[in-house]
Amino acid sequence: MARPTKYKKLFCKSIIEYFDQPLTYQEEETKYYKGEPYPVTRTVVTELPTFERFASSIGVTMSTMWEWKQSHEEFSNAYSQAQQLQEQMIVGNAMAGRYVGSFAQFYLKNKHQYVEQSQIDHTTDGKPMTALVEIVRSGDQPSTD
Repeated sequence: MARPTKYKKLFCKSIIEYFDQPLTYQEEETKYYKGEPYPVTRTVVTELPTFERFASSIGVTMSTMWEWKQSHEEFSNAYSQAQQLQEQMIVGNAMAGRYVGSFAQFYLKNKHQYVEQSQIDHTTDGKPMTALVEIVRSGDQPSTD
């Protein structure tokens, strides 16, 4: 007999709220100069919301959320929206220099299917280049003429 599901429609709203965070927030603290207090406001980068932490916060595992994505269309849509929100946060904070670029690149490649692409133009003044390939046996020297 299968155990009852922990799924609730409320999780669709919860996952979007969890990921819909500002890139940064303001934090005030009191500093002292010559014994006199003065307020200082600093910008703090919002902690990157992750699906693993969200799953833990509602008492389930990632595999359970994957099952919900397969069996509940509304949850699948909410999950996709949460992925977009997370992607926007990473790109936004990386572009503003608030995340280390290599971290952002690694995370986007591994969690958001980003890939590096490079294009090489193999032309000279718009004309195709001719490639010369000489095959030599191991130990032989290529000709120099």
